[in-house]
Amino acid sequence: MPLTDFQKRKVHHLFNVEDANGNGVLQEDDYIIIAKKQLANSGIAEDSEDGHNFIKVYKDEFKRLAEAADTNKDGKITLDEYTKYFEKQIEKNDLKFFEDVVNSYMKAADTNHDGKLSLKEYSSLVGAVGVSAEQAKNNFEKMDTNKDGSLDVQEFIKALKGFLFSNDPTDSANNFLGHQAKSF
Repeated sequence: MPLTDFQKRKVHHLFNVEDANGNGVLQEDDYIIIAKKQLANSGIAEDSEDGHNFIKVYKDEFKRLAEAADTNKDGKITLDEYTKYFEKQIEKNDLKFFEDVVNSYMKAADTNHDGKLSLKEYSSLVGAVGVSAEQAKNNFEKMDTNKDGSLDVQEFIKALKGFLFSNDPTDSANNFLGHQAKSF
């Protein structure tokens, strides 16, 4: 089943969020830009061991996505390639790739290494892609379904799945990146 118009708008929004340099394609540089913004938000020095490891996580995630989505293998992922890749994953209801991505990003963002994301860690993660502190706080509270003041991997995956799979414009999962559904 092809993506609905609403799902396509969300996938296109996600693409634009990840296109950090705004050149219309996704490349490793986009992921490095986002990683460096998140490092700055977290107060971690780029040239530290943690900083190098953090940037490596983002480079690895781009490589993983490029292997699956960059159909012409030119090192660039176009919006069309990205959309077709997501369409295929959503059609198959395949969350394995997305779960791996969530695990990687959570590991990198979890600066105190407790296996969960605090509001501060989550804000740092999504702040790197332009989400305001207020939006991050509101979204965090919706994602924290067990209300323990932190996000575990399952809560994060549930929110991502809701964002990608939901066709309901009023679904709170549409706030995954802090943006209201009406912006889609």
